Amino acid sequence: VTLVRQLVGLAFRFGEAAAAEGGGWVGEITNHIMKLISDHFDWIVRRGGDLIPLLSYTILGLLEEHRNIPPLSAAFNTEAKLCVRLLRVNARHWRGLGRDFIRVLHRVRLFPGIDLIWRELEQHEQGKTLRTAVRRPTPGRILVGRLSPYMERLMIFMLTHVNLGEQGNHQKRFQRMFFPNSASDILRPDIVRYICGAYHPPNSVIASRILPRWAQLGWLFMSTKTPKSQKATMSAILYDIYSYNPSTDNVMNIEPAALLLVRSVPKYYAVSGEILRLLTNPPPSSIPATPRTESIHCT
Repeated sequence: VTLVRQLVGLAFRFGEAAAAEGGGWVGEITNHIMKLISDHFDWIVRRGGDLIPLLSYTILGLLEEHRNIPPLSAAFNTEAKLCVRLLRVNARHWRGLGRDFIRVLHRVRLFPGIDLIWRELEQHEQGKTLRTAVRRPTPGRILVGRLSPYMERLMIFMLTHVNLGEQGNHQKRFQRMFFPNSASDILRPDIVRYICGAYHPPNSVIASRILPRWAQLGWLFMSTKTPKSQKATMSAILYDIYSYNPSTDNVMNIEPAALLLVRSVPKYYAVSGEILRLLTNPPPSSIPATPRTESIHCT
């Protein structure tokens, strides 16, 4: 799993000019890692636990990263075949993994092989499987799969050791390393989902001057490079609100989005306006209609 996570964002770190040159060896590494998983597939199935869903979640994201990079076309095909194989092992491994698994699956639902799986989910009991899944939060141990280990380390450092008002240089470093071009903005929603669903600060951090999650989410949104990326990032920020279920969700999942709405009013009212605009529009297409989403839209 750690090897696969090392591939997250790797193709973007060379910059647009060096994509063709760098993509070649990234493709080779990707193919080798995918072959390693295929060669030990039977052991992975026997191992069970979170291994299959975590690999599936991570590789689904890699598919979206690699689909528009020509030097990675061979690696993309290998990833797609392996991902379909993982998803087909046993439905119980992934059907209970919650809304973020449905989110990443929806983003690649048109890819060969995965399109059949998505159609089956839509048709199963008239979409009941999808509606049930989005009512459950995805465990943090799965959400971490869409961050490389170093990306996670830097993000956690900012959220546990950097004071509010002193985060500028750290954020610039993170931006320089992981968001070098507009294509790399595809990683932002996954990082947002990790912050909302996987990292819940203890009371000692909440009561301190440490950089709060809502401020980090605001930076991830405001530093995007295209309107499409802005919309995707903000939808990720609000994703838990759309399908929040008091019986299964943790209020800390929606806390940063709520605080971002309130705290942005004095200085960054455009952010608060965008939150309200999205909440009053229909939810993202990756969230099937439920009584909860319909009531939010009506309100």
